[in-house]
Amino acid sequence: MSLEGHTGWVTCVAFSQDGKRLASASFDHTVKVWDAASGQESLTLKGHSDAVMSVAFSADGKRLASASGDQTVKVWDATNGQETLTLKGHTHNVTSVAFSPGRETAGVGKLGSDGEGVGRNERSGDTHVERAHWPGH
Repeated sequence: MSLEGHTGWVTCVAFSQDGKRLASASFDHTVKVWDAASGQESLTLKGHSDAVMSVAFSADGKRLASASGDQTVKVWDATNGQETLTLKGHTHNVTSVAFSPGRETAGVGKLGSDGEGVGRNERSGDTHVERAHWPGH
């Protein structure tokens, strides 16, 4: 099966936990959500102003997070494509995003090429920033 629809290179793909949906991130500044069985595109998420580098579903499949060269992470409603949150503050590209698994309070984190990680407790709305340094990197 071939999934066609992006107009730029695909940088990342992620399956929902139940395996029914696939999300793809692209240099065309979009995220697309696909039906994994049929290959049919179900959503196109637009809102980033640069390449989308990473994408991840929440454990319950209700949210989708995307990391971009526009120095932001966006959280989306994975059922209707509505943008629900934008995390800002990086000074360089954001290259990875992940949801915290198996916790009562869901969080999304990001790590940018500036070495900063940002997490958000989605229940309380608290955001925290941590600066990381790995010698030799």
